[in-house]
Amino acid sequence: MSTIDSRTGSSTYNIDKLTESNYRSWAQQLQWILDERNLWDIVEGKENRPQAPVIPTTSQEPGDTTTATSTATPTATAEYEQKLGDFIQRSKKARSTIGAAISASIMVYIEGMNDPAEMWRTLEEKYNPRTQTTLFQIIRQFMNVKMGEGDNMEKHLQIVQSLKRRCEEQGEAIYIAILLNSVSEEYKIAVTILESQAQLTPASIINRLMEEYRKNVTGSGGSLSKMVMALISKQREKNTESRGGHPPNQIFS
Repeated sequence: MSTIDSRTGSSTYNIDKLTESNYRSWAQQLQWILDERNLWDIVEGKENRPQAPVIPTTSQEPGDTTTATSTATPTATAEYEQKLGDFIQRSKKARSTIGAAISASIMVYIEGMNDPAEMWRTLEEKYNPRTQTTLFQIIRQFMNVKMGEGDNMEKHLQIVQSLKRRCEEQGEAIYIAILLNSVSEEYKIAVTILESQAQLTPASIINRLMEEYRKNVTGSGGSLSKMVMALISKQREKNTESRGGHPPNQIFS
């Protein structure tokens, strides 16, 4: 792809188009542009399509309290049509601004959409998901990031800085992820179950891990993770024997 093809035109300040790997920087730059052009409230969903004015009237017949409706006055109608026209025009500008800032490979996710708010929401859900499990994955990526042999140092440091910023936004979630990532493999099943819970606090994690630990120590047999790890260990021994090897615990005389 040429440099020109990978960047938007002058109408969007010539920023890089959205790809699978640059959502955060792209979204920040495009938000600034949309805000400057008084389009961001529409994209964010704070400003909605104007509603046609209707003037309620009460029936004049004695004893009849039902409510009827009549058409709006010419002044109200003209004001509504002006607001509607302005909203439609700005929505089109917002839509074209977003569409022009997206690479061809991303267009598949918003094809057929005309609402700029829906387009933005779809892209955010695709490239910046905020589920708890995803946040844990981001934090773990940051903790485990490592430069490979022969990699570009500048690119590596950019990745580290990007992960750092994403982690800083999570607050207490950082401590939760470190806590879950710190335990040994025998608690992996318990950790997976904890990560799937909607309301997760450090206290609930500690209580669950301590419960699993006590079950392991006392040998109560109630630990799901202990049972699963035992099955995995047995399967590994079988795989070793089937390849003509020896069980890892076999002692030779």
